[in-house]
Amino acid sequence: MNHTAEMAGYLSQLTRDQLPDDVANTIKHCLLDALGVILGGAAYLRENDDLLFADYVRRLGDREESTVLGFGLKSSSRSAAFANGSLAEVLDQSDCMYATAKTHPGSSIVPGAVSFAEAHGSSGRDLLTAIAVGYEATGRAGMAVQPTHWHMGFQATGTVNTIGVAAAVGHLLGFGSGKMANVLGIAGHILPISNGDGIFKGYTVKPVHGGQSAMSGIQAALMADLGMTAGPLEGEPPRHHAFIRITSSEPNPEALTDGLGETWYARDMAFKPYPTGLLDQGPAEVAIDLATRHGIRAEDVEDVLVSTYSNAVKFTGGHYTDVNSTIYDCQLSLPYSVAAGILDRQLTWEQYSARHLRDPALHDLVSRVKVVAGEGMDKNYPRDWPVEVEIRLRSGKTVKRRIEKAWGSPARPMTQAELVTKFEQLAGRLVDSGKVRKAAQKLLAIEQQQQCAEVLALLDCESPY
Repeated sequence: MNHTAEMAGYLSQLTRDQLPDDVANTIKHCLLDALGVILGGAAYLRENDDLLFADYVRRLGDREESTVLGFGLKSSSRSAAFANGSLAEVLDQSDCMYATAKTHPGSSIVPGAVSFAEAHGSSGRDLLTAIAVGYEATGRAGMAVQPTHWHMGFQATGTVNTIGVAAAVGHLLGFGSGKMANVLGIAGHILPISNGDGIFKGYTVKPVHGGQSAMSGIQAALMADLGMTAGPLEGEPPRHHAFIRITSSEPNPEALTDGLGETWYARDMAFKPYPTGLLDQGPAEVAIDLATRHGIRAEDVEDVLVSTYSNAVKFTGGHYTDVNSTIYDCQLSLPYSVAAGILDRQLTWEQYSARHLRDPALHDLVSRVKVVAGEGMDKNYPRDWPVEVEIRLRSGKTVKRRIEKAWGSPARPMTQAELVTKFEQLAGRLVDSGKVRKAAQKLLAIEQQQQCAEVLALLDCESPY
């Protein structure tokens, strides 16, 4: 069976009316959240005098058809998708399809689909359906290669998301089953090989994996639209040397088609309250709560013990920082997230500003945070994100709290009101508050917009140049 062709046939025919209401609402939340995170990333860079992504797009000199959010620029749909996708990863606060595909779909699919829809005058209803198609393709392609894709060092936000962007843009272009199968195959052939070292080692190239997959997905769609062809994602005999089988040690091509029309991967979405790694969300929440309720100051702390699930211990629990660390080092350091939360009793992107990154007292507190695997905490992971934080004070007093379900996890999701607040706080750093509120209303009613470009116009801002 050609699983890619079967999935392509289904996705190409998917309409808004076939989307369950809860799935459609989730996609609206993903759209809202992604645009807010993009603007927040742009605000962070601008306030820290970092114009690298904007400078790069200007150097390309492309035609002006799509908005680079947060910088008052326009460029080609491909270049705007690259910039917006990269900006979406700056704060590491994008949505997560973690329990299944292990990716941030909003970092690529929303920038890719929105940039292309703006350039081509697509309606809000078409955009909503296309993003839903992209999320479904991403979830299924991710399930076909995970979890060994992750453990082999691939980062699905760069790899798998390209397939989702290609499907979303293909849907905007009205692809039938044949072209949709080709665009999926082309995406599997040209997708970036995003790797773990580029993400977890503090390099400033880290955010690019969101933008590169957004741009590559559009390129795949343009190639397919012109008639270029490619084989299925699962490969062909005798070697099956294609995406699914060469990037996973336990490939599962049947995941592309299992439960089509019944299993919706958008239902797996988690949204991040804090601009830090997903594995650090629960520890940050509890640390902030303890520091706030007990009036704890950094100088009061003798040491901190964090007990949590094994993946958090392995990937971010042993990552310690110093005054030379980058924002990307600190976002993927569980001890930093906890220490910054205790110090300021909040965790926003302010805690990753240059002032905080160079604060020796903060990094001294980081050094006093120990992270261990908690007994029984792997039992319900990855659906639940359990954590216990114990703060031992120099007075001899100890305070601690354990939670089973972290805020933002699939088991305890952010509400629509909380997502709107997050959007307004992030976008409001660059855009007039009245326009931000109006944009949020329109994004949550995106189906009623004749052209999605009208919403983006509300979020435009002055150029820093």
